[in-house]
Amino acid sequence: EHAWAPLLASNFQVRQGPNYARTGKKAPSGPALGEVVAVDCLRTERKIYDFLSLNYIALPEPTPGWSEVYPEFLVINEMVPTRFNSSIWTKKETTDGETFNVVVYVRLKPGLGHGWTNDMEPQNAEQLLNR
Repeated sequence: EHAWAPLLASNFQVRQGPNYARTGKKAPSGPALGEVVAVDCLRTERKIYDFLSLNYIALPEPTPGWSEVYPEFLVINEMVPTRFNSSIWTKKETTDGETFNVVVYVRLKPGLGHGWTNDMEPQNAEQLLNR
């Protein structure tokens, strides 16, 4: 049976400060930048990097009137090969085979880039939107 439960971002402990490697300090996360609205699990014969361009998967319904400078959805495709090579020096031909894909759809919150325009250097949450 399928199951899903919402979870507060503060339940996650995240790394703190630029000196994390030295201090190991973690603290509860701040508010989430978005909400997971769907997850698809697929098996493919080869790696597929951009499901959306192939029209295999449709995004959830958009929010009417979305007017942010960034897309409403962040789509993350986690690829897990069904077979693993023991060498890091392998060629693409030997690693591009059957793959499990976990595709996560995140609806970003409006206002993450408040006051940011494309000609400015991104700050805080906007840094993620710029990547």
